[in-house]
Amino acid sequence: MKTINILLLYLVTSMNAFAQLKIGIPRISENLNHLEIHSVSEYVIFDDLLRSLIKFDSNGELAPDLAESWEIKDQYKKFVLKIKPNQYFSDNSLITTKDITKSLQNVLANPDIVHGDGNKIKKISLLNDTQIEIELSESNPFFLTELSAPEYRIVKTTDAKYGVTSGPYFVTNNSSSKKLSLKLNEHYPFETNVKFKGVDYLPYQKITEKELEDLDIIWPTSTMGLSEIENIIKHGYYVYKLNLGFSYWLSLNPNTLNKNERIQIKHKLDSIFKNSSFFSNNNFSRSRQLFLPYGPGRLTDENIDSINLKLGKDTSQKLKKIKVLLPKSIQNELLLLLKSSFDQLDLHFYSDFSEYSKLIKQHQYDVSLVNNDLSSIDLRSSLVVTFNASRPLVWTEKSNKDYVALLKNINTELNSVKRYASIKQLGEKILSDVIVYPLYYDYGFVLAKKGIDLSQLNKSGAETFSWKIK
Repeated sequence: MKTINILLLYLVTSMNAFAQLKIGIPRISENLNHLEIHSVSEYVIFDDLLRSLIKFDSNGELAPDLAESWEIKDQYKKFVLKIKPNQYFSDNSLITTKDITKSLQNVLANPDIVHGDGNKIKKISLLNDTQIEIELSESNPFFLTELSAPEYRIVKTTDAKYGVTSGPYFVTNNSSSKKLSLKLNEHYPFETNVKFKGVDYLPYQKITEKELEDLDIIWPTSTMGLSEIENIIKHGYYVYKLNLGFSYWLSLNPNTLNKNERIQIKHKLDSIFKNSSFFSNNNFSRSRQLFLPYGPGRLTDENIDSINLKLGKDTSQKLKKIKVLLPKSIQNELLLLLKSSFDQLDLHFYSDFSEYSKLIKQHQYDVSLVNNDLSSIDLRSSLVVTFNASRPLVWTEKSNKDYVALLKNINTELNSVKRYASIKQLGEKILSDVIVYPLYYDYGFVLAKKGIDLSQLNKSGAETFSWKIK
């Protein structure tokens, strides 16, 4: 009997050693680059590949990762981080302060990152074998929170393809048209036993019957409708809800459209969406403000009604030809609704936010359809991404300094009550100025095959780490 038990234990251990997790994901970038994060897919992948200096714990508080402690100096302008000893890359080479300094200097060389602002970093200094110092050009009491983002994570300077990494997995094969294969980093300090020693990310356009058989987890596309979700569930999947929600909206450019034109566009859209079944057909919640509701800094329905009342009625003046930038993945029903709203449209499309970023630098658009995660309790970090000057998702009038002042206050105010009041003021202002037309909320979820256990993931932070999946 003892021999049989030993044999069974060996077989289970052997199976786990080769257990492969297969994740369907809408898209994999042709050139993976942690300094250019433009989609949820890229964020999820780099959670598996790169380790941060500082992370968030299960309560949403800052916690040590590669840095074991930190000291704040000069009124939040200097941050000295002490690095943990005996931490290793996936090739078993030591992670040194030199590696960390060079990783952060990559941000200095590519400052226009999405999650943060590399332009505000003045200098990165290697103090000794255990400490580094980050100096900012201006005070930022929330800078440490940025260090958890993929752009600030630690890479091995000699490897550009993530074949050697600091995170839980490393890349063994990257054929973006077919799959991205990862293997477990045995030198990562895992907190528990890991079931899946390998992970395959498999891009898809439309889920096929074969993919439903082969995949373990499916990240849905933004255009996946209710009927498609129900079909996937019938094939042995269940919905795992994330503490995550995306807001979708139309940005109305105040640099190309005057306020009367923006108000007229709003009224036309209100009329066309009033009796539309688009939102219910696609499992979306109709939105009335930029942020997801029910939290500090959010507007009440009464606040929104009051703002709309002050905007006045439709003047019905003839609109000029509107230049519109839309995602290529836009639902056909939504595209038809937009076309029916206006007499003249000049339509342009972007495949992802990387292309969006390039296009808005090259051309001026009147309207764009965009989205972002705006579900956090404290929206400060999400607003940094939304209004990031290198890739704005909301356009503001170039001569209007009110937004700059508001955003600076949100990004530096330590008193949470005052910060939330500024966030609410921002929410009111963008609706009053009619630079945003809210469309819908898409609450985050993944589809997991029955038997795949996601219960170890921290829901408060919307974790996606593959090594925690059982």
